[in-house]
This record gives sequence, structure tokens and C-alpha cells, in this order.
Amino acid sequence: MSYHNFRLKSKINTMETYEIDDSGRQVKIEVQAGIVGISLSTVSLKKENMFTELFQSDPISNGDIPFTKIDINRKLRSCLILVDTIMDLSNLTPEQRDRAIKSIYLVYTFTGGPNGAKSFEVKPIEIDSTDPTRVIITKIIKMI
Repeated sequence: MSYHNFRLKSKINTMETYEIDDSGRQVKIEVQAGIVGISLSTVSLKKENMFTELFQSDPISNGDIPFTKIDINRKLRSCLILVDTIMDLSNLTPEQRDRAIKSIYLVYTFTGGPNGAKSFEVKPIEIDSTDPTRVIITKIIKMI
């Protein structure tokens, strides 16, 4: 089982939706990461059972991604957008790690659909802190 299929199966119950239409308007995403530690966000697209990594945050942005084009509305029908944010907390003490994990704040904003902008926040179930030095946050949004 691939990494993305594993992440998808483990997070399928937390999937949210963003409405699109048949237009040629660009759908964009912005990721705002209020995170302690070193972080990297990756946006991937699942279309017809194939995962494609679209883009990553700049290494110095600490997980933030400015509004970036995903594709046009009509090409995204039934696709999934996966945003993985990996936090490296290895440079923190155990107490600092615990506080950092409890204070995770991520907002994912989509634009370009017929209803305009829609934002989603990270939910506790989307945070995998099994390894407290390397925390993985996965957000899945289905284009409907």
C-alpha cells in the first residue's frame, strides 16, 4: 500500500468538500501554518487512483503556501486534494513538543469555485503525533 493510500484510508472519515463547477476558472489553495518547529507542507492531487504531488511550501516559509493554482474547475471533478504538513520537533524538549502539538493551527483556503472562498481548519483527528519528534498533519478535501 502506498504512503498516500495509507494516509487516505486512515483519514477518510475526516474528508471535507469544496464545490466546483464546469467552468475554466482556476481553483487555488492557500495554507497558513501557525506551527512551532520546522515545517513543510505538500499539496497532492488524487485523480483516477493516481497521486500527483503538485507543489510544496518554500523551505523558509515554515509550512505556509501562498495562493497557488491547482487546476481549473472542470478538470477537478471528484478529485481529492491532500495536504500533508510535516513538523520536525526534534530540536525541542519533550515539554516544548507537547505544547507545540497542542497549539497546532492550520487553515486551508480554497478559491475559484462557484461559491467563492472556503476555509477549513485542522481537526485533532488529522494530527498524527505517534512520533512526537515528527508530527504529520493530513487534510483531505474532495472536489464536488
